[in-house]
Amino acid sequence: MAQIGKAATRDARSVRPGAIGGQEAWRITLSPPVSGFAPWERTSPDLHISAAALAALPPDTMIAIRQVGDFGLSLSLSLSMPRSKAGC
Repeated sequence: MAQIGKAATRDARSVRPGAIGGQEAWRITLSPPVSGFAPWERTSPDLHISAAALAALPPDTMIAIRQVGDFGLSLSLSLSMPRSKAGC
């Protein structure tokens, strides 16, 4: 399983109370959007994705991580999907 580490976070005061059960929240999306992979809402800044799911993503897919706060979404932390020489 691949783990996406700490997302770019804003000051804790900007987190919307009750974002997800009264906790901090992060929204994780793929760009461009991939059918069958909906945006994820998380209460921690990590996401576990199986190797098979990663292999199914098209080349050049980016992961965008944003913190949900009182004033909307933070700027995104965008990560490119690394590919091995074998193509996965």
